[in-house]
Amino acid sequence: MMYNDLFLYHIKHDRWIQVLGPHSPPPRSGHQAVAVGRGGGQLWIFGGEFSSMTQSHFYHFKDLWVFHLSENKWEKVTCRTTL
Repeated sequence: MMYNDLFLYHIKHDRWIQVLGPHSPPPRSGHQAVAVGRGGGQLWIFGGEFSSMTQSHFYHFKDLWVFHLSENKWEKVTCRTTL
């Protein structure tokens, strides 16, 4: 079962805190993520997959998201490609 939760660990307080932000990406697994200190802290998420409860339907994401920690806000990153 997949959830759409984001938790941050606070070392000083030795506890996990759930982060709630509007317009979050859909639930997924198997994605790539990286955290960077730029702009007050960012969490970047790319790709992943979603499967139904019965695992009869799969969807592979090809999207890019960034969570701005200082603003507690998700942003879907889009770009145009030229051929």
